[in-house]
Amino acid sequence: MSAVSTPLVTTAPTSSPASPVDGMEHGVYYAHYLRDSATKPAPTYYKALLEGATKKVIIWDPYFNQNDTEIFSWLKNPVDVTVLSSKSATRVNYLQDLINNTRLQLPTALSGRCVFTFGYINTDRYGLDLWRTHDRYLIIDDVDYYLIGGSIAQHREAHQSTGIYQVTEQRDKDVIQDAFDKTFSVCTADRTFRTETI
Repeated sequence: MSAVSTPLVTTAPTSSPASPVDGMEHGVYYAHYLRDSATKPAPTYYKALLEGATKKVIIWDPYFNQNDTEIFSWLKNPVDVTVLSSKSATRVNYLQDLINNTRLQLPTALSGRCVFTFGYINTDRYGLDLWRTHDRYLIIDDVDYYLIGGSIAQHREAHQSTGIYQVTEQRDKDVIQDAFDKTFSVCTADRTFRTETI
């Protein structure tokens, strides 16, 4: 007679985080935005997360582009921001365009008080498979980790349905951080990054 294994049961927390009014349906750790009408406003949960940052923001989004710098207008505090994306090195002005557009978007009160590092994985060198990711992540103040279901455009414009999942277990955060650190070290070694106070 073989032993029957008992499934691992995770108990939900006794109180779930307060649900902000942001156009998204909130569970305990997951929020989903369903674009169910052409006139429904864009979700603002991502915006609220950026507004709450007090020290540091990490954005890992392989599709980050100069239009996405609009989100830096949402910052409320002087922070260090690191953005990691994937691009062809033939986009020679990519990093400068990000810096220029960020300078235009950053609130005047934060001018000269935020340090931005933009880096990318060179897809010409590594192809579309090596070091390139599909998932998107947002890390706030080295404490709050989020798996982002769609590109930033989905959070600044109401184009598609998307979700945000808050990662709460430390081992899971460590896996994300380790993957980010390894990947960012590639663009550091390749010098496909720029750091500037904006």
